[in-house]
Amino acid sequence: NETLADIEMTDKLIEEIEPDIVGFTILAPFPGTRAYDEKLHQDIDWSKVDEYHNKFTRTKSLTNEDLHQLQKNFVKKYHDKIAFHHKLYD
Repeated sequence: NETLADIEMTDKLIEEIEPDIVGFTILAPFPGTRAYDEKLHQDIDWSKVDEYHNKFTRTKSLTNEDLHQLQKNFVKKYHDKIAFHHKLYD
């Protein structure tokens, strides 16, 4: 049920606390999790899904495209703090 206002609050929190490492994912409701809905997700090839690239997760107010654009904006804004960059260079 995340909204754009929730995401904006997350951005403000990141700016306020200035963490060393961040990551931005999109919910991937794998079978066996509380977010999994058998009717909605039964035909998904889970071997091709992860929390960065799924094409079906959406919220009541944000489309999947919205979520991916917001994720892209965060990655661009916080590029030097993204978790996978630290793993590559540590």
